[in-house]
Order: sequence, then structure tokens, then C-alpha cells
Amino acid sequence: MPTINKHSKTYCFLCSRRQGDRHGSLYLSVLGVAMIVSAIGMSALTVARINLRSTSWRQDRREARILADSALELGAGIVMQDTAWRSSFQNGQENPSTPMPLGNGAIAWKLEDGDGNLDNDSADPVRLYGIGRVGQSVYTKSVLLEPTDAGLSCLEASFHTTGQIYLDDVTWTTDQFASTNYSGDDAIGINNAGILVGNGEAVGTINSSAVTGTRTEGITPRIMPDSTGVFEYYKNNGTWIDISDVPGGTPRLIEGVVLSPGNNPYGSRITNPQGIYVIDCKNQNLRVKLVRLVGTLVLLNTGSGSDLDNDQHWEPAVRNFPVLMVDGNMIFNWHAEHPLRESLLGVNYNPAHTPYEGQSDADQSDEYPALIKGLIYVSGNLTVQHQCIVEGVVVTGSVTPNAAMTLTYDSVFLDNPPPGFGSGNTMTISAGSWRREVSD
Repeated sequence: MPTINKHSKTYCFLCSRRQGDRHGSLYLSVLGVAMIVSAIGMSALTVARINLRSTSWRQDRREARILADSALELGAGIVMQDTAWRSSFQNGQENPSTPMPLGNGAIAWKLEDGDGNLDNDSADPVRLYGIGRVGQSVYTKSVLLEPTDAGLSCLEASFHTTGQIYLDDVTWTTDQFASTNYSGDDAIGINNAGILVGNGEAVGTINSSAVTGTRTEGITPRIMPDSTGVFEYYKNNGTWIDISDVPGGTPRLIEGVVLSPGNNPYGSRITNPQGIYVIDCKNQNLRVKLVRLVGTLVLLNTGSGSDLDNDQHWEPAVRNFPVLMVDGNMIFNWHAEHPLRESLLGVNYNPAHTPYEGQSDADQSDEYPALIKGLIYVSGNLTVQHQCIVEGVVVTGSVTPNAAMTLTYDSVFLDNPPPGFGSGNTMTISAGSWRREVSD
């Protein structure tokens, strides 16, 4: 190895070079470690900032949710105290116009009527929205408010419709009166031997021979329920039965069963304490045949051929509740002249879970009068195709009276209106209608 003596010291060029390399490598290593530590530090700071922002966002959101509840309470309190609220506030407009500061954010509330006008119908339910805002977070909750001052005026009649009542060789009998909002001539009309045995009332004129009792013409149109809002309570509080769980093809068939707070023979078989069962028919025909119902059957989107067939015995589980509610059309094809007989299908209609007039047994030899007790509401057209008996009130959009009907009036629905059938400016919160709206 080449060496040089300088000042009596011996140098090794290669060794000197290697020592320099080691010093450079060490410098680079230290620099690399420093950069890594710096990057880790920066990452840690970034993560800390993200976590801080995330924590802050979650905190804002939690507080916005609490503020939304406060906004609902404020709005409900104002509506409950202001008897002129329908004219005092605008549909869909936030109140106050500048959100009210509260806590670390602000609150506002608004009212929305399904038809876009708060003041045009005292029977309309409204949805109250509570809005809470904190920072960039917005949280909205809502609840349905229903009028409770008095029963709708349509409930004053044993039978009421917005359409014409034209009795062609058909006899209807009522101990109260039948009424219509139809404003033309022959609002209650007859042909051949058709007759209304009882009193008749109409916005338009009544055929002079159409009724055996009093004729009252030119009445103020009776208030009908809101065709959308009337179903809200029952949809929110009912037990849903999927139409696919109902046997049959066309039509689907509910036959030879007991449907009550103690029994639901369909789907998951979950029962409802108020006896409210809801079926979305999805425009399929549904036939209800040889059934004992203790409750409220709600049928949505019924096919045009949906009907009640053969013998029936129905009554509500809650005394003032509807027994049947139909969003669509319905045909009454059941037979008032035949009792509902257990022996016909071998069905026990008064088992332990659903006694009849306090009595239950295990045999199949009993009979029940073929009638429907309660409030019936049909939003579309009701076709009376076979003789039937109703003890209560019938309210329908229109009617095709092809068969006899006997109507016995019950004032309980007017005196103590069920959800969806009240009017006025005094409102109450509809049970089960609370919901979270889309929030930022």
C-alpha cells in the first residue's frame, strides 16, 4: 500500500478516504432520521388537527341535535298557545326568520301543510320541523300535529260522500241521515223503486221522492278528512303486513282468520296492542272473506277489484277508532243475511286470545252477526255490491250503490274523534310520528 512520510507521520490514503466516507454516511443517516422524525411530527400534527376537527364536528352535531329538540318544543308551545296560528304563520317558512341564538348555536322551526296552505282547512294535520344549527352542523327533526277541537262535520252523518248518491232500484235505511257534498241536481237521486228510508242532506238538490224523512238542501259542505294526513297515525303506529305474506295470487286472500290485538296470522305474526294492521296492496286486488276483525284494518294502494266478500264480523279494538281505512277503492260484497259461522270453514272465531263479548271456547259451532261496527273511511269509490249492515259511520270519496245498506249511527266518532278525524286549531302531537329529517 502506498505511504508517505510527512513530519514523521504515516498516512494511509485509502484509510483516510474510508474515514471520510463514514463521516458523510453518518451525516446522511442523521439527516434522514431527522427528516423521518420531522415527517412523523408533521403527520402527528395533521392527525391531531383532523381528530380535533372530527371531535369538534361530532360535538357540534350532538349539540345541534339537542337544539332541534328545543326548537320542536318551542314551535309546539307557540302553536298550542296561539289559537290563530293557521293565519299567523306561513307554510314552510322558518320562524323566527333569523334563527334564535341558543347555547353555541341557533334554533328555528317551521310548519308544513301537505296542500301548501296552513289556513285553508281546519281539518288538516301539519308537520312541525325543529331545526338546530351549530357551526356547520344542521340537525332537523319533525313531528305530526293533529287537530283535536271537534270531530269533522262529515261524522255527523251515518253516511257521507263528496259524490252523488243515486239509488237505482236500491233501498238504503238510516236512523240518522245520509249526506253529500255534491252540488248539482239530484245530489240524492232515485230511479225505479230506489229510496232512502230516513233523512237526506245535500249541498245540491234532492229528488222530492228520494227520501222518506226530511230533505235538507243547500247545506254547507261537510268537512272531509285530509286524504293523506288521515292515514299518518295508523301507518306510524300500526303493524305492517307485507302483501307477499298474504296467500293467493289474483286476488290475494285473507280468509277464515281472526285478526285482533291478540292474533296476527301473517308474516312474522307480530301483534299490535291497538289492533292496527296496515297492508300496502301495491295495486293488487285483495279479497277479505269470512273474517272476524277486532281492530283497524288499513289498506293502501288497493287494486280496483279489492273487496270484502261473503260474511264478516268486524269491530274496532279501540272504541272510537276506525275499523276500516282504505286508500283507494273498495267493493262491499259481503252478505248481511248470513251470519259468520265457524262451521263453514272449521274456524274458531272466539279463541282465548280474542274472546267474543267476554266469552271464549275451543269449539267450532258458534255464529256471529254479519255486520261491521265502527268508522269506515274510503278515500276513493265505495261500491256497495251486496246487502250490508254498518253500525257506525261511513265516509267515502264517492259511492256506487248497487245494493241495499242499513246504517245505524254511532256518535262516538263525532264526540271523541279518532286520529285524523278532528278539526280546529287546537293541536296535539300524533303518537309515533317523530322522525329525523335529512341533516347536514
